[in-house]
Amino acid sequence: MSEEMQNTSATGVSYDATLYLDWAPRTDSPGSSSSLESERNERLLRALLLFQESHREVTEEAGERSGELLRIEAKLDLLFDLVCQLLTSGPRNAECCPVKLRMTAVSWTTGSGSLPNVGDRLWLSVFLDPGIPQSLRLPVRVSGLHREASGCRIDAGIETLEGPLDDLWERFIFRQHRRMIARQKARGRTGGEC
Repeated sequence: MSEEMQNTSATGVSYDATLYLDWAPRTDSPGSSSSLESERNERLLRALLLFQESHREVTEEAGERSGELLRIEAKLDLLFDLVCQLLTSGPRNAECCPVKLRMTAVSWTTGSGSLPNVGDRLWLSVFLDPGIPQSLRLPVRVSGLHREASGCRIDAGIETLEGPLDDLWERFIFRQHRRMIARQKARGRTGGEC
């Protein structure tokens, strides 16, 4: 088993990327979830998953035309959300940094700005696609701060993803993980590794 595969086995399914993210303190009570935020996150993840499909998936229940209509509807929903967000939000102060996304946790390395404390509850805004200026807002609790040569790695557990949002998040992470592994294998074949 390769070192990469052993690392994956030890930490579970994960997706490593350099993404824009920002965080802000949460003021809601522990265990509560914002249905509006959850719905927005669900629409974003559905749209990202649909946009990333490389081929049409036709099920027995839904014909090809029905699947295409669902994709168009998701794209229109995302477009509407993006226009609303652009009209109501100011410039984003997101930092581009290395991020590891897992099904139940996230970690990122920051080299600048203020740091949260262990135990802090945050809204973590992660821009999952550079072509889409809408972030996924994850409710997290900081579980660790680790000094590294490149800055400070912040580990946080994801809280209160429920129902369809939890399923969509797991599908997104699993799909990104598979793609990351495929890219690593392709680089290994073309990179002349021994």
